[in-house]
Amino acid sequence: MLLNASLLFLLAAPAPEPASFKVDVFVNGGQSDRICSIIRLDSGVGKSARERLPWADDLPLDLKVTCRRSTGEVVKIVRGVKGSTKLNLSVGYLIVWTKREGSKFRSRLDFELPTGETATATPGAQVPLLAGRWGLRIVDPKNRGFFDTFVTVKGEETRELTIAMDVGKVRVDLGGQKGQFEAFDVENKSRGYAPAGQWLELPPGRYRLEASLDDDLVNHRWPAGEVLLKPKGRASQRIRPRLATLRWGLDEPYADLRVERRPSGDVVLDNPAGDRWRMAPGDYRVVYRLSSGDIAGLVSGEQAEEISLRPGVTSKVGKRPKFGTVIARLTRGEAPIYGMVELLSPKNGEVVSRFPVGQAVRVAPGSWPLRVVASDGAIIPSRDLLKVRENGQFVVNLRRRQSRFRLTMLKAGERSGGTWLVTSKKDGSKKQAVSGEAVDLNPGQYELRAVCSSGRTSAKGEVLIELGVDQEQETLCD
Repeated sequence: MLLNASLLFLLAAPAPEPASFKVDVFVNGGQSDRICSIIRLDSGVGKSARERLPWADDLPLDLKVTCRRSTGEVVKIVRGVKGSTKLNLSVGYLIVWTKREGSKFRSRLDFELPTGETATATPGAQVPLLAGRWGLRIVDPKNRGFFDTFVTVKGEETRELTIAMDVGKVRVDLGGQKGQFEAFDVENKSRGYAPAGQWLELPPGRYRLEASLDDDLVNHRWPAGEVLLKPKGRASQRIRPRLATLRWGLDEPYADLRVERRPSGDVVLDNPAGDRWRMAPGDYRVVYRLSSGDIAGLVSGEQAEEISLRPGVTSKVGKRPKFGTVIARLTRGEAPIYGMVELLSPKNGEVVSRFPVGQAVRVAPGSWPLRVVASDGAIIPSRDLLKVRENGQFVVNLRRRQSRFRLTMLKAGERSGGTWLVTSKKDGSKKQAVSGEAVDLNPGQYELRAVCSSGRTSAKGEVLIELGVDQEQETLCD
């Protein structure tokens, strides 16, 4: 098999090297490839600055150049590198001391350039930094304070400086009103509080302020702005919060009262003293019960009003509940019968209120199912709903559709002792009474059995009860 010369040449030729480029790094004019490394920002992969970089197919690239110095590392971020390039870094040194109350203390120094380069150091360290204007944050870990400033670094120069971190003072004025304020740091932790108008000492840093008024019964927190406190600096805020007034609007005192914040439902006042209350403006729900507010159909006689309080405005709360007057009567024939009226819930039929027959009671407006429980336990329901309107007067007349039966036992012409029992032949219900006592029975047939006090059966048989016909019978125990 013969191969042509061109094919043999291709087989023998070495594989082509991947495309590459070179970044030459100089620090303060000196070649520094040996002490520097090049790192891709997108992947974190790095190479020595002495090597050619095999990333030409991915250009342009954002690179981080890191160079070792005797006291630390210098970092430079280069964006949009399109190929081989020469990079000149101008580097200086900075030594920063921090003092508090005239004494040095340990802190953390965070440096940052607008182009994204950062460095961290401790006080007294000789920090190598690129020439330029650096942002410097001094962090006081013990007191959780900080101070932001700027420092300028010049190439090939060493600069030493001392920065004081003495406490500053903050004050909130509430326009002459009594109250207090509280300061929160950038981590939203409370750093202390003081009476309104007085100074609060704090480490340098940024603080959010809140204030409250002594007269505010709900202890609302009023925003008082933010301050950036410098060492030995002073910052003062002034706000003029205005309270609203909630007033009880009835001559009759309340039995219970609570105020809830809307829409959270948090209770902010519970049975406060007096009849006038100063509080922060906002939306509230007032729930109360009057001493005379026991109205059938109201849940514990409670009423609720939603109200919006405005700054400097007095708003009244308290309304007399709406009701109508109801009297329920129960008769058998023309005779009144005693018992208890039961007002039922239209939703589930449960008893919501009980009151005596014949007594005038106040009932909340609505359509109410109603029944009467007679003194002997019999239940007489109303066929119609009780429809109550505000300020109306309503009478419910119920008739017990029964007849009265009395059995008297005689001995020598006089009433004697004994008991008698009737049993309904329809449903087996029983009623027992003593000699001479009357009971109310539904119409129908009953079995009767009477027993004298001696134990002898005096009578046994059947009794027919007719509607509206009362009966009296006698039997002998001789």
